Amino acid sequence: MRIFATAFWVSQLAAPALASTHVDQPLFECTVLNGAKTLAVTVNPPFVYYSFGPEAAPEIVIEKTISDVGVTPWNGVGRSIFEEIEFLVGGHFYRVYHNFDRNDHVHSGGVSVWRGDEELISIACDKGTTTVDGGVFGFLDLKQDAGFCWDFDALEWRHDCAN
Repeated sequence: MRIFATAFWVSQLAAPALASTHVDQPLFECTVLNGAKTLAVTVNPPFVYYSFGPEAAPEIVIEKTISDVGVTPWNGVGRSIFEEIEFLVGGHFYRVYHNFDRNDHVHSGGVSVWRGDEELISIACDKGTTTVDGGVFGFLDLKQDAGFCWDFDALEWRHDCAN
């Protein structure tokens, strides 16, 4: 019952998936809820997509321009390399994250949904299903390839980068 309630609740937070003909490049993918759903982040510049639901017919598809998604890059500290990409829809933040444990060489990830400072739900990827086709710095590369640079002092993305 918990899996059904969780899947239903998450599916109600974003607009229903629309038919789409975009051809995208995968950045991140995993299964969740014991294989019942697929969580994916894909890109077809200038757009990046979040999808959640059955692989053949996702319940949620969010399309944003690369400049409109938030990306939190790895801070360079710790045994895990991690990144987060954030999609804002109707006051809800969908935060997809992935980690690579440098000691165990294991990928993991998931999604959390927030409204302001309140975490509404968090769903981890099923163990062993996380693939990061964009590399461990795929989200960072996505923003940099679009002409942004991360300001480590201000902790924000900028366009006025001095190379």
